Amino acid sequence: MDRVASNAVVLACAASAGVHAALTPHHLEEIPLLGIGFGVAAICLFAGALRFTRDEVSSLAAVAVALLLVALIAAYAVSRTVGLPLSHTEVEPLDVVGIATQAIQVGGLAALLAATHHIRRKESLA
Repeated sequence: MDRVASNAVVLACAASAGVHAALTPHHLEEIPLLGIGFGVAAICLFAGALRFTRDEVSSLAAVAVALLLVALIAAYAVSRTVGLPLSHTEVEPLDVVGIATQAIQVGGLAALLAATHHIRRKESLA
């Protein structure tokens, strides 16, 4: 796997994991279900970052991390446009931390998609 793309995925996942972990306690107090979601997202993002530190990354791992990033980006968009249905909250305003985190996640997803071509090519040669 391309080391630059892999490092970008690690950085994006780790940064997003840190943000989600930092926001978990506040969300647990406010809306426990949302706080649990933030905690689970932080753990999954951290696991994704760890997975991409290895030299070999499977297509399955790449798909899992891509789906996680897409889900988090979509959840933020929904929370800012129509509100999250299970959290019983209204539409939340845009915020700098949220926008920055989304930009990081989009960058990580772009790097992952670029690297996926390399992963698939290598697996087809094996």
